[in-house]
Amino acid sequence: MNSTPNLHPDSPEARRYNRVKRWLEVSDLIVGFVLLLGLVLTHGSVRLRDIAYVASRQYYSIAVFVFVFLLLLISKLLSLPIDFYGFRLEHEYHLSNQKIVSWLWDELKGWLVGLVLMSILVIVYVVRHGVRHAADVLKGVIVGNKAAPTVGSELDLLWHRLKRVCAASFRRGTLRPSPHPVHCCGS
Repeated sequence: MNSTPNLHPDSPEARRYNRVKRWLEVSDLIVGFVLLLGLVLTHGSVRLRDIAYVASRQYYSIAVFVFVFLLLLISKLLSLPIDFYGFRLEHEYHLSNQKIVSWLWDELKGWLVGLVLMSILVIVYVVRHGVRHAADVLKGVIVGNKAAPTVGSELDLLWHRLKRVCAASFRRGTLRPSPHPVHCCGS
């Protein structure tokens, strides 16, 4: 009795499907990379930042979320043709019977979950590391941006104002020290 499993080689159809699916994944990765590189090289990130800042009525924290929203929206719109081809590919090989409306709804839900997760990451990072470190992150994200030093200096001013408010609250007794390792205002 033979104990080795009977392994059948993949059919030509299965190999073609897997090859096309891999190329779609690589293409999606390339589109994302080209988008980010294009934003940096053409100073599109500066324009995107300015749009976010104006749309948020010059509130920095809201502008960050608007920036993330716009970046994810552009990325999704650019990768939508690749995603749609993947949808059609699964139908071609009878691996899915999902309707287009249902697929679009699933894509929207996935995009919204990504937006929520990115927003949570931004909030956690700013709360954990403070506004001063968020300025360093923005300087790194907006590579090649000539206005990055001014954004950093504006955040430094905000950071010092926040520290003064915390100090005044401690003196008045309205703010108590945190028992956690991360204290108010990073002190």
